[in-house]
Amino acid sequence: MKKLIVGLLTFIMALTSFGQKTSLSGKITDTITGLPLPGASVQLSGHKTGTVASNEGSYSVENIPEGTYTVKVMYQGYESLTEKIHISGPVQRNFRLSSSFLTKKDRASDVLFQTSYGDIVLRLFDSTPLHRDNFLRLVKTGYYDSVLFHRVIQNFMIQAGDPNSKQATPGQPLGGGGPGYRIPGEFRTTLFHKRGVIAAARDNNPEKASSGSQFYIVLGKIFTDAGLDSVETFRLNGRKIPAEQREVYKTVGGTPHLDQTYTVFGEVISGMDVVDKIAAVQTSKGADRDRPIEDVRIIKAKLVNREK
Repeated sequence: MKKLIVGLLTFIMALTSFGQKTSLSGKITDTITGLPLPGASVQLSGHKTGTVASNEGSYSVENIPEGTYTVKVMYQGYESLTEKIHISGPVQRNFRLSSSFLTKKDRASDVLFQTSYGDIVLRLFDSTPLHRDNFLRLVKTGYYDSVLFHRVIQNFMIQAGDPNSKQATPGQPLGGGGPGYRIPGEFRTTLFHKRGVIAAARDNNPEKASSGSQFYIVLGKIFTDAGLDSVETFRLNGRKIPAEQREVYKTVGGTPHLDQTYTVFGEVISGMDVVDKIAAVQTSKGADRDRPIEDVRIIKAKLVNREK
C-alpha cells in the first residue's frame, strides 16, 4: 500500500509539472559602455514569442515551457549573441553585447557635435584605430549626448566626455567619470598637438593609457623659436620637435608640451570658431575650477557623411 501511495504521489507531481511554464528575464547592455540597449530583442528557439528590451535595457520572455533552448539576442538587425540555456524555473540572465557594428561607412564618417554654441565637425585618424573605433562606438550609442564641456581653459583646450556631467548640479566638480576602462596609448610621431586636434584625456597612470571617454580639443598658442627651445629643454626632456612641426607651432599654434604623452586621434575640420567661443566663456575659480559658469553642452553627437 505504501509503495502504491508513493507511486500515485509521484504520478500526480509529474502531471502537475507537465507543461509547466516559466520565464527568462534580465538586462541587455553594451559591452563597452555598459549602457542599456533599448530595442535589442531576445528570441528562443521553438518559442514563438520573443521580446524587445525597454528603455532601461530590461527584457522578459514569459510562458516558456521548461527545457533547453537556443537563445538569440539581436540588435540593429544583427544576430549579436547566441547561446544555449536550460530553463527549469524563472531564470535571470543578463546579456552584454557590442551595440555598434562599425562598418566601413562608419569608419569613413565624420563626427558632428551639436553644441550650445554651434556645430563642430571632427575627423578621426585611421592611424589611431583603437581610439577611432572607441570614439565612433560611443557616438553611435549616444554616450556623448548631453555631456558638458566641463573643463575650459582659454589658450589651452576645452575638455568633455565625463558622463557624470549630464545631470551635474551647479558648482559640482567634474572630470572623474568614464565608462570604466582605458584605451592603450597610440602615440604617432606624425601626430602632434597643433591647434584644432582632438586628443584623449587621461589620469597619471604609468602606461599613459587614455580615458575611455574623456577628450579635449586643443587651442594653445603661437610659439617663437625661443619658446619651442624652452619646451624641448624643460617639458620634453630634451626631445627635439621636428622642423615641420615647429613651423606649425610658430604659425598655427598648439600645445607642444603634450606631444607623445597624450594620444592625438583626430582634428576639427569645421567649427573652430565655435571652439574659440566655448574657450572664451567665464569659468569657475571654486571647487569646480575651470568649469563654465553657464553650462556648455554637447546636445547631440552623431556620425555624418564626409563632404567631398
